[in-house]
Amino acid sequence: DEFIEKGGDKTVTIFSAKGETESEQILLMNPSKNEVTVTISFTDLTGDITGNEKPYLSPRIYETAYVPVNKPTWVSFHKKGNYPDPLIPDSYQFTINPECSKAVYYTLTTNENTTPGIYTGEVNIQVTYGEKTETINIPVKAKVFDVILPATSFLKTLFIFRPETYAGKYYGENWTKERTEKLCAFFLCRERT
Repeated sequence: DEFIEKGGDKTVTIFSAKGETESEQILLMNPSKNEVTVTISFTDLTGDITGNEKPYLSPRIYETAYVPVNKPTWVSFHKKGNYPDPLIPDSYQFTINPECSKAVYYTLTTNENTTPGIYTGEVNIQVTYGEKTETINIPVKAKVFDVILPATSFLKTLFIFRPETYAGKYYGENWTKERTEKLCAFFLCRERT
């Protein structure tokens, strides 16, 4: 939730196949010494396809919530702080603490019948601090490719397992090479024993 001095691109661009969910993260930063209230609204994305009925996509917004980490590991760079974890769906109003940031996920889901093409829309972010209100309009562009993703993925699962570090620490000599192989097979769904 730290404040970042330099901002990035002020557009949202999403590429998607049909039958896919894709997100773009929008990072909102509060450089002031006071808490601010953020209200998010958006338009549906309309397609550039000619015809009587314009295809459209309806986005969703997910607010990132944070959890305090008091005993950080090397994965969190040994630094205590609030780390992003849960995503709260359809959260359109929230606060940002002074000199902090908060991420929201702008998410589109397509189905196998989605018309391929370019879709455009807008995200509107209204920031209220004290008596003042400011609105930021962010353009959104999504490209849907004429490719349908299969309902079941054929990609293998990624898992990180370090038997020499963790298994030996907890199981000592009881952890064997055979146990490592069985655990890996279990994760890859090749066998269930």
